[in-house]
Amino acid sequence: MSAMPEAMFVSMMEGSQPQLLAYCRSLTHDPSRAEDLAQETCLRTWLAFREKRVRTGYQVEQFIGYFLTVAYRIWIDDARSDAARWSRERDFTSQRTTRRRTPAWLREYITDLSDRECQVLELRYGNGGMTFQEIAKRLSCSSTTVQRDLRTAERYLKYRLSSEVADDV
Repeated sequence: MSAMPEAMFVSMMEGSQPQLLAYCRSLTHDPSRAEDLAQETCLRTWLAFREKRVRTGYQVEQFIGYFLTVAYRIWIDDARSDAARWSRERDFTSQRTTRRRTPAWLREYITDLSDRECQVLELRYGNGGMTFQEIAKRLSCSSTTVQRDLRTAERYLKYRLSSEVADDV
């Protein structure tokens, strides 16, 4: 396949911007992250073109397919690195704060919660207290889901703590 002329590449890239941005918004559900993803996609595609690694033909459909594939791969890589970073942060903060300040019986109750409920509790009440929207963005879910998980965790802990008090009486 012959190399695509630079002017044609640039015009195809510019022409597919609206479709790329819409696709990025469908992946991220966040306009600012979608714009970042679209810019990263354009940059990586441009660099690949300059290094002669783009293997698409002159058809617009092939180019758009390549473009969207690059966006998807970047999004997946970012999601995986965010999940790994969050896991490391959670392990570090739970080891550092839970053992030092939380009694053993309460740690046992907290371990009965789901992972997301633990995360929501830590983000809401630990380290400065994040808003529902901030937690939702960090966990990639809706703020309604965050509120539900927090309510479930609080009810469970309230139940366990009230039974602990009743046992002491």
